[in-house]
Amino acid sequence: MRRVQAETKRIFSIMYSERLENRATVKAGELVKAGAIGRVIQTIGLGPHRMNPKTRPAWFFERARYGGILCDIASHQADQFLFFTNSTRAEVVASQVGNVNNPQYPGSRTSAT
Repeated sequence: MRRVQAETKRIFSIMYSERLENRATVKAGELVKAGAIGRVIQTIGLGPHRMNPKTRPAWFFERARYGGILCDIASHQADQFLFFTNSTRAEVVASQVGNVNNPQYPGSRTSAT
Protein backbone atom coordinates (compact mmCIF):
# COMPACT_ATOMS: atom_id res chain seq x y z
CA MET A 1 0.00 0.00 0.00
CA ARG A 2 2.76 2.43 0.93
CA ARG A 3 4.75 1.54 -2.18
CA VAL A 4 1.80 2.14 -4.49
CA GLN A 5 0.93 5.39 -2.74
CA ALA A 6 4.53 6.60 -3.11
CA GLU A 7 4.66 5.59 -6.77
CA THR A 8 1.32 7.14 -7.70
CA LYS A 9 1.45 10.15 -5.35
CA ARG A 10 -2.25 9.57 -4.73
CA ILE A 11 -3.83 10.13 -1.34
CA PHE A 12 -4.66 7.02 0.65
CA SER A 13 -7.04 7.48 3.53
CA ILE A 14 -9.44 5.46 5.61
CA MET A 15 -12.53 6.95 7.19
CA TYR A 16 -13.47 5.00 10.29
CA SER A 17 -16.99 6.39 10.30
CA GLU A 18 -18.34 3.62 12.51
CA ARG A 19 -16.17 4.98 15.33
CA LEU A 20 -15.87 8.66 14.43
CA GLU A 21 -19.34 9.50 13.11
CA ASN A 22 -21.66 7.22 15.07
CA ARG A 23 -22.95 9.10 18.13
CA ALA A 24 -23.33 5.95 20.22
CA THR A 25 -19.77 4.86 19.52
CA VAL A 26 -18.41 8.34 20.21
CA LYS A 27 -20.26 8.36 23.55
CA ALA A 28 -18.97 4.88 24.38
CA GLY A 29 -15.44 6.12 23.69
CA GLU A 30 -15.97 9.03 26.06
CA LEU A 31 -17.21 6.66 28.79
CA VAL A 32 -14.26 4.32 28.30
CA LYS A 33 -11.77 7.20 28.40
CA ALA A 34 -13.38 8.54 31.58
CA GLY A 35 -13.11 5.11 33.23
CA ALA A 36 -16.87 4.93 33.66
CA ILE A 37 -17.16 1.31 32.55
CA GLY A 38 -13.83 -0.14 33.58
CA ARG A 39 -11.13 -1.63 31.41
CA VAL A 40 -12.29 -2.99 28.05
CA ILE A 41 -10.72 -6.35 27.30
CA GLN A 42 -12.86 -7.59 24.41
CA THR A 43 -15.16 -6.27 21.72
CA ILE A 44 -17.32 -8.06 19.18
CA GLY A 45 -18.59 -6.93 15.82
CA LEU A 46 -21.70 -8.48 14.37
CA GLY A 47 -23.11 -7.96 10.90
CA PRO A 48 -24.65 -7.86 8.57
CA HIS A 49 -23.41 -4.70 6.95
CA ARG A 50 -26.18 -2.48 5.61
CA MET A 51 -26.23 -2.19 1.84
CA ASN A 52 -28.03 0.20 -0.47
CA PRO A 53 -27.09 -0.85 -4.03
CA LYS A 54 -28.56 2.33 -5.54
CA THR A 55 -25.94 4.45 -3.77
CA ARG A 56 -22.95 2.22 -4.50
CA PRO A 57 -20.60 2.44 -7.49
CA ALA A 58 -20.12 -0.70 -9.60
CA TRP A 59 -16.66 -1.39 -8.12
CA PHE A 60 -18.28 -1.80 -4.69
CA PHE A 61 -19.37 -5.28 -5.81
CA GLU A 62 -16.06 -6.32 -7.39
CA ARG A 63 -13.90 -8.04 -4.79
CA ALA A 64 -10.69 -7.45 -6.76
CA ARG A 65 -11.35 -3.70 -6.69
CA TYR A 66 -12.64 -3.15 -3.14
CA GLY A 67 -10.02 -5.39 -1.57
CA GLY A 68 -12.16 -7.99 0.12
CA ILE A 69 -13.94 -8.13 3.43
CA LEU A 70 -10.87 -7.28 5.51
CA CYS A 71 -10.48 -3.93 3.76
CA ASP A 72 -13.90 -2.78 4.83
CA ILE A 73 -15.95 -4.37 7.54
CA ALA A 74 -13.15 -6.06 9.46
CA SER A 75 -10.98 -2.94 9.41
CA HIS A 76 -13.75 -1.09 11.26
CA GLN A 77 -13.99 -3.82 13.87
CA ALA A 78 -10.20 -3.88 14.34
CA ASP A 79 -10.12 -0.10 14.67
CA GLN A 80 -12.81 -0.17 17.34
CA PHE A 81 -11.09 -2.95 19.26
CA LEU A 82 -7.76 -1.10 19.30
CA PHE A 83 -9.45 2.16 20.27
CA PHE A 84 -11.64 0.83 23.07
CA THR A 85 -8.96 -1.41 24.57
CA ASN A 86 -6.21 1.19 24.15
CA SER A 87 -4.17 -1.48 22.37
CA THR A 88 -1.71 -1.37 19.50
CA ARG A 89 -1.96 -5.08 18.60
CA ALA A 90 -4.81 -7.48 18.03
CA GLU A 91 -5.26 -11.09 17.00
CA VAL A 92 -8.19 -12.45 15.03
CA VAL A 93 -8.97 -15.91 16.37
CA ALA A 94 -12.12 -16.66 14.38
CA SER A 95 -13.94 -15.19 11.41
CA GLN A 96 -16.84 -16.00 9.15
CA VAL A 97 -18.18 -14.21 6.11
CA GLY A 98 -20.90 -14.97 3.63
CA ASN A 99 -23.26 -13.46 1.13
CA VAL A 100 -26.53 -15.20 1.90
CA ASN A 101 -29.00 -12.55 0.79
CA ASN A 102 -27.70 -10.96 -2.41
CA PRO A 103 -26.94 -13.61 -5.05
CA GLN A 104 -27.18 -10.92 -7.74
CA TYR A 105 -23.94 -9.50 -6.28
CA PRO A 106 -21.69 -12.58 -5.95
CA GLY A 107 -18.63 -10.45 -5.12
CA SER A 108 -20.44 -8.45 -2.48
CA ARG A 109 -18.95 -8.05 0.99
CA THR A 110 -22.30 -8.08 2.70
CA SER A 111 -25.27 -10.28 3.35
CA ALA A 112 -27.92 -7.67 4.17
CA THR A 113 -30.15 -5.37 2.19
